[in-house]
Amino acid sequence: MFDIDSEHRVPQALRAGATGAGRPLALLAERARVGAPSATRLLPVVPALAALLPDGALRRGQTVVVSGAGAGAGTRAPLGGGGAGAVSLVLALLAGPTAAGAWATVLGIPGLGAIAARDLGVDLARLVLVPHPGHLWHELTATLIDGVDIAAVHPATPPSPGVARRMAARARDRRTVLIVLPGQSTWPEPPDVQLTVGPCRWEGIADGAGHLGRRQVVVTTTGRRAGNSRRHTLWLPSSDGGVDPGSD
Repeated sequence: MFDIDSEHRVPQALRAGATGAGRPLALLAERARVGAPSATRLLPVVPALAALLPDGALRRGQTVVVSGAGAGAGTRAPLGGGGAGAVSLVLALLAGPTAAGAWATVLGIPGLGAIAARDLGVDLARLVLVPHPGHLWHELTATLIDGVDIAAVHPATPPSPGVARRMAARARDRRTVLIVLPGQSTWPEPPDVQLTVGPCRWEGIADGAGHLGRRQVVVTTTGRRAGNSRRHTLWLPSSDGGVDPGSD
């Protein structure tokens, strides 16, 4: 797992290109590009998630928005309104592709847990973390889109329609899957697939005793390329920390 953890180094890297402070970022993108699997149209996901997606997999070049049912318009706020479930769903979406040899990056989620990602099946050796991309998050995302198979981003500032369109177009052109966690903001460009994490409940706690065992979540799939709206129930995480189908 690679961790770029400075709000100051990231913008400097973008300005510097492949020299000076920007060389690590350029080398990282190049390493990911060389190590990427063959350019198949579909990236496999773990079996429990296949029913959520119109192709049963992530299609290269598509934009997927993952949000909680409580998310709404407004300024950026901590991930809430189902945000914790949304982050877990994004990590679960990365598990299948990274296990198959794809490279992924996650930007703008400083509290992301490496152990939770590993338990969900993410290959940490193929994951690039940028916890604090700063106000140039969209430029850094665009740079990394060139070198990874999947780019997941929680925008540091509410994106304009123009920024959203350009990022989606770049992802299509580079055949990269763009996953957006808008939090309590909105993504102004209609996505190919929208995954909304709704009601959830934990098992394992009873009368103030016990330990959290597993969480049941309801995920609704919509979007302009998703076909008919549908709902599925998942254990996310399941009792072993992974993801399993739930009871509908």
